[in-house]
Amino acid sequence: MTQTLEAGRQALERHSWEDAYRELMAADAEAPLGPDDLERLADAAWWSGHVEETIRHLERAYHGYLSSGVNIRAAAMALRVTERSLRAQDGPVMQTWLARAERLLAGEPESAVHAWYEFIIAARTTVDSDFARAIEHFDRAIELGQAHGDADVVSIATAFKGTALTRIGHIEEGLALLDESALAATSGELQAKVACDVYCLTLSTCHDMADLRRSTEWTERADRYMQAEGVTGYTGACRVHRAELKRRQGRWSEAEDEARLACDELQRFRILDVLANAYREIGEIRLGVGDLDGAEEAFAKAYEYGLDPQPGLAMLTLARGDAAEAARSLERTLNRHGDDPLSRALLLSAKVEISLTLEDLEAARQATEELEGFAADHPNPVWTATAGSARGALELAEGNLQTSIEALDRAWRRWQELDFSYDSARTRLLLGQARRAEGDETGARLELNAALTAFRKLGATRDVAVTEALLGIGGAVKPRATVQRTFMFTDIVTSTDLIGLIGDLAWADLIEWHDRSLRALFGEHGGEVVNHTGDGFFVAFDEPRAALDCAVGVQRRLRTHRVEHGFSPSIRVGVHTASASRGDGTYTGQGVHVAARIGEIAEGDQIVVSADTLSELASVAFPVSEPRTVDLKGVPGPFVVHTVDWT
Repeated sequence: MTQTLEAGRQALERHSWEDAYRELMAADAEAPLGPDDLERLADAAWWSGHVEETIRHLERAYHGYLSSGVNIRAAAMALRVTERSLRAQDGPVMQTWLARAERLLAGEPESAVHAWYEFIIAARTTVDSDFARAIEHFDRAIELGQAHGDADVVSIATAFKGTALTRIGHIEEGLALLDESALAATSGELQAKVACDVYCLTLSTCHDMADLRRSTEWTERADRYMQAEGVTGYTGACRVHRAELKRRQGRWSEAEDEARLACDELQRFRILDVLANAYREIGEIRLGVGDLDGAEEAFAKAYEYGLDPQPGLAMLTLARGDAAEAARSLERTLNRHGDDPLSRALLLSAKVEISLTLEDLEAARQATEELEGFAADHPNPVWTATAGSARGALELAEGNLQTSIEALDRAWRRWQELDFSYDSARTRLLLGQARRAEGDETGARLELNAALTAFRKLGATRDVAVTEALLGIGGAVKPRATVQRTFMFTDIVTSTDLIGLIGDLAWADLIEWHDRSLRALFGEHGGEVVNHTGDGFFVAFDEPRAALDCAVGVQRRLRTHRVEHGFSPSIRVGVHTASASRGDGTYTGQGVHVAARIGEIAEGDQIVVSADTLSELASVAFPVSEPRTVDLKGVPGPFVVHTVDWT
């Protein structure tokens, strides 16, 4: 054994993946590796990001074992290639390697490799939603794995069985099996890839079940495990689950950043089944902010990678005004899940909304009752709130106003307790309409204004328009009024060098991300985008603290992107509080000019704030520089400003 080979093996043992890959590749160049070391090289290649080489090394290991007459190990390699091809959605290759494994195993005594074969068959069967048959194969895999002492196949088969059970209605039993497998993944007794697969499946099922407690707990455990083991390749899958949770919590900009980063990672590692979920998340967020074309593009990608992106696709069709096609689209999906109560439950809320748009009260009633039945059988706060919102909407449509008000009032409060701001606001929008129909105009406007504030913060433009129309906002030109606001001006600086570094196309994508991220942050802090010209924004805030917090959030968001991607725009921010004249959707006056000039004296990555702004605050959460006196171009002065230390 050469020193290089031994160094590679030792690096693999301590999970120094890149070192292991480098040393094993060097050893292979010195003398072709044997099949057992080629297995090790395949693992090192995968975890160090040399994904395309993984299957090549597994294929070499397969041929090495086959030529040595070790058919059982050759079959194991064939199954590993089968699994990778299944995740990469390469059907013909997957079928070929599975057939090879089947032929080799036919002449061998039962072993742990036979357990893995049963697992692959079961996993394929779940794709066709034949869960009862899949469970039979999972049970056989567990039985064989236990008999032959393979904890990896026992754990992963148990996790998949748990998910299959949730799909046929045995939810508590299924979740218990998932918990059992996920706990085993933290023991250090499983291979890193198997542990990550178990985590991924557990988190996905927790999301579908709307089990926030389990989802949060296992996400944290998965993050700690991956950091401790130094594993990558599944970070994208974890990002998808974090994006799902952040989206439901109304942190849309952060959620989209997570999902888009997940797309890059999952594409690189060819984990295409999870990639579809990442695109679905992007579609849901784009739909929420009113970017219907962006939602359509993301949903199309999800479908391309094998996921029916419902109910988002139906809700997109509804948003474009075709309620009848939305209903047909959703019904086709519901029909495919006739024996899958969990999948149906995930679609029923959308069916209620679409049916009510079509004034099909009977369809809405059936969907509401089915949803209520599911929530009663599997009680948790999310399902209870979902069913309550559906019931309130139905009762409103039927004219049962008091019943509607009671249901909607309970539901929005449940959503608020869960910190699901969008669902809460949507329910309050309905509650406002119900109170208005009952004749309580004061109560109606309170609910509608609360919903409007939430929608503006989220950047949910379509919902903002609907709510403003109900409140009578917009239309006639209003007289100008004198108001006090805190104004913020942002501007990208030194962009030429960055464009030269990353190229025009990447720069266009980066600017799109910059605009989207900043708009989301403005919304989260209650900012009103007054104007957007080229590389900069003019934003007004009701409170100076919100403006300052937002400015810090902007710089930190850009820094995070710089750390994760290696680049981001450098921007300067100016903040000033003053009186101004407001009317026709804009602000004018000397205070606005002062704010703009303060923005101009800032340098890249700086926040410069006027002393007038700081004087409005009892305390400041961030360190600020000593005051300095400056002259501002075109504005009588001087003015006193500070620089904020946002780092």
